Amino acid sequence: MSDTTHNPIPLSSNTDSELVRLRDAVREHIAKDTIVDLGRVAAQLGRSTRTLQRRLAAHGTSFRDVVQSVRRDLALELLAKGDLTVARVSDAVGYSDPKALRRAFHRWGAGAPSRHRRRPASTDLAPSGESPASAS
Repeated sequence: MSDTTHNPIPLSSNTDSELVRLRDAVREHIAKDTIVDLGRVAAQLGRSTRTLQRRLAAHGTSFRDVVQSVRRDLALELLAKGDLTVARVSDAVGYSDPKALRRAFHRWGAGAPSRHRRRPASTDLAPSGESPASAS
């Protein structure tokens, strides 16, 4: 048995488990800022690219759909935290620029990414009902 640089992630016959493992592998590539490539992910999962494509087709999805879904979910998570700009989120999930992320959000029917950002808690000390400017 040859020594490999990575351990394949086993896929079970359980559809949900397979898709979870695939999503985890895709998310790992995105987090490491590496190209999310079908061949690399298939090898990580211990499958040939064609076998992975067939299994995904049997489940009514494609590798591209899975990657887009992972990117969407990760972008929503990062935006919900509220500490990253839309530009940083677009970079973190592998988009070339914030415009590309905005187009993807509209394609997903999610509206503008900024709608999903958690608003930071107000730090002004104005009494309720008064604006900070009038409290001075």
